[in-house]
Amino acid sequence: MKKTHEVLLHVAFWVIYEFLPNGRYIVLSTAEFTRFDYVILMTQVGLNFANFYLYYFLIFRRFFFSGRKLALLIASVAFIIFCFYLRLNASRWVCSCALDEVLLKKYTSEWVQFITTVLYTGFAMLISLTIGWFKDQRLKTELITQNQASELALLRSQINPHFLFNTLNNIYSLVYQQSKNASQAVMRLSEIMRYMLKESNSSKVPLQREIDYLKSFIELQQLRIKEENFVALKVIGESEDKEIAPMLLIPFVENAFKYRNKNVDSPGIIVTLQITDNVLMLEVINDYKKDKIETSEASNSIGLKNVKRRLELLYKDRYELSIVDKEEESKFHIKLSLEL
Repeated sequence: MKKTHEVLLHVAFWVIYEFLPNGRYIVLSTAEFTRFDYVILMTQVGLNFANFYLYYFLIFRRFFFSGRKLALLIASVAFIIFCFYLRLNASRWVCSCALDEVLLKKYTSEWVQFITTVLYTGFAMLISLTIGWFKDQRLKTELITQNQASELALLRSQINPHFLFNTLNNIYSLVYQQSKNASQAVMRLSEIMRYMLKESNSSKVPLQREIDYLKSFIELQQLRIKEENFVALKVIGESEDKEIAPMLLIPFVENAFKYRNKNVDSPGIIVTLQITDNVLMLEVINDYKKDKIETSEASNSIGLKNVKRRLELLYKDRYELSIVDKEEESKFHIKLSLEL
């Protein structure tokens, strides 16, 4: 809770509780109120303030938030007894100056003074707890935000080397085979690395830029596959004015390449992106060899683990992810629905 909010809470308490009930301080000018009534009532207000803030600053906040609960209990009892006698004697002294027995009985009831003392002590405790609770909640929120930011940074640092390691292996294979596609692969990699360096630290990037990055990645992977149409990519819908967390889609496509089956008719990998209003649908289907991968290994790869965690952190309750291994067809099927 901000300082201004704390002040407003205190002001609201005094206005609502002290000055509004029965309008007792608004009707002071009526004939029923003498100047001694005014003096006594103002004395009561001063005692209420003193009761409230002495306990608020000197006792409750000092002992409660330091964890000294027994000391707080003893100090609270002693404070209530002290304030009770202080209030009672101050009221009696003011009333005695008026030399009026009616006023003396009206404002010096021991029971009323004791209840009032306990009441204002309780109000001080309640408001202090309320402010403390709001401060704790804000601190917890800040800690969660900081932890999420740290975790996201860690996840990104894990994704980038993972992707780079696989891509460099692919380029090494092309160079080893003396393929004419090696130079083109290096150029594609430079474009991808430029995107990763510029955009991966942003919280959001234009969706079209992420799609372009995905296309570059697929083209880079396609270079080392003999079948020209091994990958089928289809983008449906308009991506303008839409944003997405960077490098969120790539692990799903990367996983398809990692566990693909080379000995199938094209297309061996089907990637479909559909944008409808503010919902993005990603579907990735790929054939795989049963002797190459176990379902648990596919679903728990580094890339998929990280992207699942990022989805939970960034799009909690705004996404649906389905990962299915269709063993009878030797197909791996990933479907992601995301509210942008």
